[in-house]
Amino acid sequence: MDELGLIDGFLKLPHQDIQKLDGMFGGTSVRIADLSRLSVKYPFIAMMPQWDFLNFLRDSGKRFPSLQVLMSAEATDLIRRGDAVAGVRVTTPDGTIDIEADLVIGCDGRRSIVRERAGLAVEEIGAPIDVLWFRVGRHPDETENLFARVDHGKMMVTFDRGDYWQCAYVIAKGQYDAVKAR
Repeated sequence: MDELGLIDGFLKLPHQDIQKLDGMFGGTSVRIADLSRLSVKYPFIAMMPQWDFLNFLRDSGKRFPSLQVLMSAEATDLIRRGDAVAGVRVTTPDGTIDIEADLVIGCDGRRSIVRERAGLAVEEIGAPIDVLWFRVGRHPDETENLFARVDHGKMMVTFDRGDYWQCAYVIAKGQYDAVKAR
């Protein structure tokens, strides 16, 4: 962000500076990382919700006349010229449009239509876990930024989001119904 000249505007937005990562392993408390000790310009990780970050990037991009950002748009196909990808077909609330580009980057998730149409293989790593995401209210006097707790096959990571904790509860693959029933 600094190299793009965007850091000052970015840091003015509501975000959380993560400097330390603490954890609890069994009954033992451990400091996993302390970024404040690094000799760098920004010794922290700035966290903000993805939608706020994407809106910031969109608004910052307005200074580039050739940049076009489409919201509520879905990539539905690739445009090909011979064997080369020459753009992407997109469905918007106003209809379907073709966007020609020298470079097409697919950021459309695990069921990527861009990857599928390009014929790119997915490397299945068979992760044996699922992650349940939820939020819990946060009291102003709670000071942890990022916390992990690991204990006998259980793991929870909490992220400070200002007025709430974003929580990731890691469970064994396929155990959602059993966890929900408890």
